[in-house]
Amino acid sequence: MNEKLYTIPLDEGTRKYGAWLLNELCRRFTLKPQSGIVTRLPDEAFNQKQNQYFASAILSKLELLKGSEYDLVLALTEEDLYIPSKNFVIGQANNASRAAVVSIFRLKPEFYGLPEDDEILKARLLNVSCHEVGHMLGLRNCKNSDCQMYPAETVGDIDSRPEYFCAECVLNLTIPTKVKT
Repeated sequence: MNEKLYTIPLDEGTRKYGAWLLNELCRRFTLKPQSGIVTRLPDEAFNQKQNQYFASAILSKLELLKGSEYDLVLALTEEDLYIPSKNFVIGQANNASRAAVVSIFRLKPEFYGLPEDDEILKARLLNVSCHEVGHMLGLRNCKNSDCQMYPAETVGDIDSRPEYFCAECVLNLTIPTKVKT
């Protein structure tokens, strides 16, 4: 399979993480790194009442940027995200369209009144992004708390979630999900 991964910074605050994150994710998942897609947050995704962006609307726009069914698109933003069933989300993926968006808004230590720490932010960003790439590759949330696919609701959950997948998720990653005849 020729699965390609694009990381797309949607704003200035995430540009410095795009290339680094692309290299880390491609190394971990043996994907082909890609560049060249440039876009910004869609205006229609902004909910002025909540002062947040609707993650699903962003995913819909990202899907339109893909050139192939083998492309995975991961967008990064510094804006706060939400979905109707939750007050906020840090990451959201659509495995059918193979698109995901991750926000650094709540990953920053300064959001919690702590000093700025780029290394902590990068560790959290990589953790959330690996989880979302897992979804784009067909994995679901895992019930095993010692797995990268275990759901994280808070930054504390992210900080304690391991960076590896459990045996069942690794097996699901290696079994082809589509058989072409």
